[in-house]
Amino acid sequence: MKPLCLIKVVFCFLTFKNFQLTSILSINLLMYKLTLNTSYKHHIIVALIISLWLVLFLVFIAPFDASDLNFRLRLAILPMYGLISFITYMLLIPFQNWVFKRFKKWIIPLEAIFIIVFNGIQIIGSYSYYKTEIVNGEYNFQTFVFFVYLPIGLIILPIIILSRWF
Repeated sequence: MKPLCLIKVVFCFLTFKNFQLTSILSINLLMYKLTLNTSYKHHIIVALIISLWLVLFLVFIAPFDASDLNFRLRLAILPMYGLISFITYMLLIPFQNWVFKRFKKWIIPLEAIFIIVFNGIQIIGSYSYYKTEIVNGEYNFQTFVFFVYLPIGLIILPIIILSRWF
């Protein structure tokens, strides 16, 4: 066998072994148990942090068409999104605690599902408020999700994760 072919075979073998090792590590990481705080007091604080941060971001940064509104109007209209966020988060805590008691552990996939469900419900609540006569939003649901909620959701995601685990 030529030396170059031997190098290719060894490289392929090592790459495959590395892939298997990476896959095993990834699966083990996904099954890593997280320490979940089931205290309602803790989660009220988390919900307040998320909601207040969202309101401050919306009122002071004024992303998208909110920048067209004067400050007083933003202060009157936008805090409702923080309230929607707070209510959505707190509604999910009993479900989260039930899942935790049932499985006796909290793992990364369950945390991801929690965050996805939280955002899904929050999208519906936020869009419902957006279409009221108070806000009188013009975007359809798809445009709202992809061009309004998703960018803000990606900005607030680290706040959600950090406030839940630190």
